[in-house]
Amino acid sequence: MERRPLHAVDPPLGNIAMQRIKHPPIRNKINLADPAQVRAWTRRLNISADALKAVVGKAGNSVAAVTKEVELQRAAQRARTKPRRPVDLTGWFGPMTNPGFPDNVRGCQCRHPGS
Repeated sequence: MERRPLHAVDPPLGNIAMQRIKHPPIRNKINLADPAQVRAWTRRLNISADALKAVVGKAGNSVAAVTKEVELQRAAQRARTKPRRPVDLTGWFGPMTNPGFPDNVRGCQCRHPGS
């Protein structure tokens, strides 16, 4: 009994030219020639196909290197965004040193004890 790899395909008799061996995908590499892999990796990394091609060109086709490069680019993008200025609400609510105590309640129409 001869042992053969599991991915080998037995060609039918008479139509040998049309058969080819389908190699199993390498799990830790991204193959840009395979549209299914490009679609899966663009969805997983949440980037476009062009951006994936650019990152693979820069970092190589290793899954770890591509993932790391995408995360570094996102971190750099977050650092470049301008932080928002805090909104000054003192004009709306007035000075609130001890809110809730009767001595700090000013300008309301109700009558508090001691006012």
